[in-house]
Amino acid sequence: MPGASQRVHRPVARAIAAALPHPDKLHWVLALLLIGLAAAYTCRADGPTFTDVEAGLLGVTDSSVAWGDCDGDGDLDALVAGNAGTVGVFSRVYRNDAGAFILEANAVLPGLSLGTAAWVDYALDGRLDVFLSGLSPTLGPITRLYRNQGGGVFTWDAAAVLPGVSNGSAAWADYDGDGDPDLLLTGALVNLAKIARLYRNDGGGVFTEELGAVLPGVISGSVAWADFDLDGDPDILLTGSLGSSRISRIYRNDGGGLFAWETAAVMLGVANSSVAWADYDRDGDPDILLTGNMGSGLISWIYRNDGGGLFSRETRAALPGAYFSSVAWGDYDRDGDLDILLSGNTGLARIAQVWNNALVTSANQPPVADAGGPYTVEAAGTASWVQLDGSASSDPDGDSLLYQWFVDLPGAAFDDSTAVSPLLYFNGSSPMVFEVKLAVLDADYVSVATSTVTVVDTVPPTILVPDDIVEAPESPAGAVVTYAPLAADVCDPYPTVECDPPSGSLFAPGTTTTVAVTARDHSGNISHASFTVKILSQSEVISEMQELIDELRSDGALNGGQANSFQQNIQNILNSLAKGKTAAARSQLLGFMDKIREFVESGKIPEAEGQALLDWASSLLATLGG
Repeated sequence: MPGASQRVHRPVARAIAAALPHPDKLHWVLALLLIGLAAAYTCRADGPTFTDVEAGLLGVTDSSVAWGDCDGDGDLDALVAGNAGTVGVFSRVYRNDAGAFILEANAVLPGLSLGTAAWVDYALDGRLDVFLSGLSPTLGPITRLYRNQGGGVFTWDAAAVLPGVSNGSAAWADYDGDGDPDLLLTGALVNLAKIARLYRNDGGGVFTEELGAVLPGVISGSVAWADFDLDGDPDILLTGSLGSSRISRIYRNDGGGLFAWETAAVMLGVANSSVAWADYDRDGDPDILLTGNMGSGLISWIYRNDGGGLFSRETRAALPGAYFSSVAWGDYDRDGDLDILLSGNTGLARIAQVWNNALVTSANQPPVADAGGPYTVEAAGTASWVQLDGSASSDPDGDSLLYQWFVDLPGAAFDDSTAVSPLLYFNGSSPMVFEVKLAVLDADYVSVATSTVTVVDTVPPTILVPDDIVEAPESPAGAVVTYAPLAADVCDPYPTVECDPPSGSLFAPGTTTTVAVTARDHSGNISHASFTVKILSQSEVISEMQELIDELRSDGALNGGQANSFQQNIQNILNSLAKGKTAAARSQLLGFMDKIREFVESGKIPEAEGQALLDWASSLLATLGG
């Protein structure tokens, strides 16, 4: 219900997640831009953090790393690829000998950067093979598989034909449940086109593109598989640059090669990034390690899986921010928890570090989000706005809160989406109801509240009517008059307009009629206006003719004798009409008109005034049936 807060507390995460709406019904996009969060909160003192064990690996950037027991001795070895500066670009295997990492000299692999190095038993022979994808200084963009021959020797499998990419990422998982690992590949092709493609492993080194998997092409990103929703199939975590923006998104595996964006997941969009899944807190679901450039700085953050598509940042994990990196989880010391292999560029130096996991659960309580409302606002077209209010949000521990507002309405925009009470501007061109959401964040948790904005339209249209209409009759029956009043409405571009009598009606001579105008918009609001239509009678037409003759006398166009002659002509017409002598009146009127034309042609009467007299005379003639 509007204003209700959705929050996550670790001991009851599953119960709360079960009560949340399904993500498919959350028609909103969470893109939490929490700039400066690392500075806003310091690590809590209720447990140790990850600790660098100083493994002595050569620091790299534009890099990729992976854990895997490639020699079958029961512990995890390291695969590292990237740019080591003056040492150059390399791809190396480091063998784990009782916690000491030794370079495997027999593993001769092409050096690469801006790509992915991964372990995968793609041939299902029980040995971990090497996957390499990225930019080779000598070969250009490559995507290759190297078979593990034992003894630290790896050979290129030329039968596995895959597009070479640079500035990309790759991850393996059996997405279709047929027992062998399949490949998700991102990056830039030789023609610089961005891709995110899923390739099905058909055995024997043959891979076929899964065309049903529609994913946004990205570069400078990372991908990883995990069954985050615990439904039995692997899902996708995808980060990187779309070109104009950075993303960090989860795509839920819906089967049949189809994947749906999990919009409830709240994560920072990053580029030059790396991601990895693992259950670092041992609560039964996979969590996320995310590094990269968020635009205003570098991060290496852990996101705890709280169920229902929700993730909370683990602020006690104080890891160095890095980009052009890769990360990997693994229990290198076999103490039962997952440690971190982290490489990349911190902005100050290249690193390749192993961090030991010694975290404990935080006792922090989640905040309470309150989005205010419900709100009601009058529709005002493109100028519609509403002030939201999240001031009722609170934190049981008294922690300071960060705010982020969201709305899934095309064209809508906040004046400041991180303010407690921002203004939301939108195009309210019709009655509607839409949702706004508020996410509040303390040191550990995100809580989300929903409210509604109801847009009403109660303002009727504005009517623009013509000036009052005065016309001479066109026939003995009167005159047909047309008119087109206009109506304007903020929300309805085409309000209906009705006139009574309607345009094109016949109006009798000597009458004055009020035309009633009604306008109605698509919300049912009605407005009224009116104007008059006057049709002159015969006597009024004659009076207009007499007044015009007098004006011509006053202006000097006619002398006294000429004016008197015309006035006498008009008087004779009146006398004939009074006696019912219509034929005589018609003859006299025609003579009057001929005389007017003669005076116009000779220049005695100006053309404009002469035409006006002829128009009045023609109207009078029409009323006589001639």
